[in-house]
Amino acid sequence: MLKNRNVTLGTYQDTIKEIKECGTDLVRFGRFVAVEVDGYKPKQADKLSVKQLEQFAVDYLSIIENTKSELKEVIKIDGNLYGFDPCVEEMEAGAYADICDLSKAIDEGDNLSRLMAIFYRPIVKNSIFAKRAYNITSYVDEDKRIYDARVELFKKELRANEFIGVLDFYLSARKG
Repeated sequence: MLKNRNVTLGTYQDTIKEIKECGTDLVRFGRFVAVEVDGYKPKQADKLSVKQLEQFAVDYLSIIENTKSELKEVIKIDGNLYGFDPCVEEMEAGAYADICDLSKAIDEGDNLSRLMAIFYRPIVKNSIFAKRAYNITSYVDEDKRIYDARVELFKKELRANEFIGVLDFYLSARKG
């Protein structure tokens, strides 16, 4: 029933907020999915049956639950490359401190988007002599407006399999 199977970071954040508000009310959550994910107009969603709305909810939760988690070290959005530095021990202290702060309330506001904008930063120089084939911009030296623009871009364009892979990696790295 659900046509749009692409879960973006922004949609995922909205989903977390909505689940907190709806609790176990599948009909209310299904209406949210129909409108916010699948593009129904509110009046169109209100004309759907309870069974249909419940199915929207179940389908959407199934998509999220079954999203394959894979860590992508490089992603491409709007023609720009963003790199992920998987070495937590060598991460800038300012980036690490902000990641720790944002992780405490990961399900609030746009904290998840802010985390991803710290983890994935623009690639500035390709080099065959580096440890990896790319270098990323410094988080500490980056202009806040550029960071904020990336937060907004990631809300719209970053896909579930990309950000869930990073979260899995980060959480396992912190445990280890």
